[in-house]
Amino acid sequence: MASTRDFLDTVKTYESFLGYGSFGFVLKSKHRDGTYSCVKFIYPTDNDKLKLQNERESRLITQLCHTNIVAVRNSVCNKYLSRDQLKRIFSPCPKIIEAGWQDTPEKIKELGWTCIQMELCGENLASWLRHPETKMDSILIQLKQIEIIKDLISGLKFLHNNKIIHRDLKPANIMFTSDKYRLPVQIGDFGQSRTARGPNDPTLTSSAIGTPAYTSPEVRTGKYSYQSDIFSLGLIIWEIVALIKPEIKGNLFDRLVNDGETDLVKEDHPLIGSLAKELVIKATKKNPEQRYQTLNGVDKIFDKLISVKTREGVLLTCRNGEDLRLCLAYAGPNSTIILEEGIYQGEFRLRQDSITILGKGVDKTRILPSICFNISGKDCLISNFSILLPTTLADRVTIGINISGDRCKLSKINVVNAVSGIRIDGSDIKVDDVKFTNTNNLLTIYQHYSDDIRFTFLPKDEVDTGGIYFEGGNNHTLEDFIYTRSSVELEWDLEIHSTNTIVKNCTCYNVVVTGEGTVLNNVEGKNSIIIVGNPENIQLVNCNSKNLKAIGKVTMLGCSFDGVNKKA
Repeated sequence: MASTRDFLDTVKTYESFLGYGSFGFVLKSKHRDGTYSCVKFIYPTDNDKLKLQNERESRLITQLCHTNIVAVRNSVCNKYLSRDQLKRIFSPCPKIIEAGWQDTPEKIKELGWTCIQMELCGENLASWLRHPETKMDSILIQLKQIEIIKDLISGLKFLHNNKIIHRDLKPANIMFTSDKYRLPVQIGDFGQSRTARGPNDPTLTSSAIGTPAYTSPEVRTGKYSYQSDIFSLGLIIWEIVALIKPEIKGNLFDRLVNDGETDLVKEDHPLIGSLAKELVIKATKKNPEQRYQTLNGVDKIFDKLISVKTREGVLLTCRNGEDLRLCLAYAGPNSTIILEEGIYQGEFRLRQDSITILGKGVDKTRILPSICFNISGKDCLISNFSILLPTTLADRVTIGINISGDRCKLSKINVVNAVSGIRIDGSDIKVDDVKFTNTNNLLTIYQHYSDDIRFTFLPKDEVDTGGIYFEGGNNHTLEDFIYTRSSVELEWDLEIHSTNTIVKNCTCYNVVVTGEGTVLNNVEGKNSIIIVGNPENIQLVNCNSKNLKAIGKVTMLGCSFDGVNKKA
């Protein structure tokens, strides 16, 4: 039987078996371009109802894209698979899977499969809830619970906004993104999903739809609506925040919904106890009219979840990028984040004030931000690790550390592969003992309101890459900057356009000054020191260079220049 080409033809190997169900099974596939995905193989059937369900899953969300929805990349229905194809497909499967297929009636074997290509995910939420390390006494688990709840609300709200009712929401259908239990979580398995007819128009359906433990009461009478999904979400959130054991959840769910025992929902979660209780009780009302009518109704709670913080002054220890991202998002003021040895990859933003981040050493703790490590919090101390930017982003401006918060201090930091090493938009910033490798602009101060920036290199610590640019602000200090390379690539390796800037004990190739009140003390310009724009109150003390070019009044003491071109 002839077969048209489709995404299955791009599969190089089926690497592993991921899971199975009554529908079929799922495999991890490697494609010829080196990428990975998972492929869901749904058994052929002569049941028209099941056929319709399979086709619905394959097409319903193919065009939808959201962080908290498992992405469907491609699908094919009524796909005939040859003997050779089946041999490859069954090769990573347990023997029972192939044996079950061999027992399938021949007339069914001749029918077409439904094959759905999805992004490769990690483990499901049900597995995480059962994992022995998922314990409430871990603050990182508490933070992860909050993120999971936010992800679920966001993902389900997206589906409902696109008029899709999931109809089988449960922990087994909620997937972590990759690497077992990495956030964010994503809603998947849309085999029972339907398009809603209207916001208040219940969908008539079979009472067998969904999974009994998470099914709302009205579904048993043949009706399903957005409120039915919200009911399932409420039970799942309760299971997450209370870490309810599988063997008792059925009894607890029944007592909450049918007996109205709302006191079963405790407020004992250390961070979101009362918020979670309010959400769970409102979402799981037996009467759908008493529930949230849409997920817009939980927006206030969602906003409160976003603003949750740990108690003040806690000690948080991170071992990977996800830990760090969670701690940056939820750490309370005066907290300390310890970064153990290792690599931290992700998108990192520090917004909280009064946070200390300490690594285990520049050669032991390495942060790999996507584009930049952003610090907008005030009064923060950052120390003792390396920032490594990806070299594959040639068309994007990568910044090692961007500081917009005031009164921050950076110490013992290495920045590697950045277009701009450190960019400062805040005030009263102290930077010392920072090293740069393969970085174009070492330090840039952009804003006119950025005052009191103090940047100190270690004495005799030589730099052979990049330049320093004081674009704006007032009262800055630069010390011990020693630039060793001849400035072939850079026109200027030190530019001073800010006012009242002091530069001490520095060696550069070319220095240009336009800012008033600049003081150069013991500064060597190997090629030239140039003062332009007739700025006032310029002082040169113990400076030397091949060339001095100056327009305006310059006060000099103990200076030596091979050539002077000075205009009053």
